Amino acid sequence: MAGHALSLVSAEWDLPEPGVNNNSIFSYLKKEAPDGRVYVEQGSVTEGHAAAKQVVETEFYKHYVVHALMEPNTVLAQVINDKLRSGRQHKPFCHGIAHLYPRTKIRD
Repeated sequence: MAGHALSLVSAEWDLPEPGVNNNSIFSYLKKEAPDGRVYVEQGSVTEGHAAAKQVVETEFYKHYVVHALMEPNTVLAQVINDKLRSGRQHKPFCHGIAHLYPRTKIRD
C-alpha cells in the first residue's frame, strides 16, 4: 500500500548551493551571531592568568553539529610533577595542548 501511495507522489525541487561548508561555517557563525549574554560572572580571568604558571590559549573546533548541543565542549588540563593529566568530553580537544608534553607524560 505504501509503495502504491509513493508512486502517486510527484515532487520537484531546487537544491541551492550551500553558502557555507565545514571549513567556513565557524567564521560565518561568529560573524552572524548576536551579542552574547552573561548570566553569572564571578572571579577574574586577569587575576587567574596572573597567578598561573603557564597560560595556553587557543580555539578548538570539531565538525559542525547541526543538532545544536546545549553544553559547551570542554577540556580540563592539570599539570602535576611535570605530567599532564586531562579530562575532556572528546579526545581530539586534548590535541591542542598535548603537543606541549611528550606522550609519556600525558595521562588520559
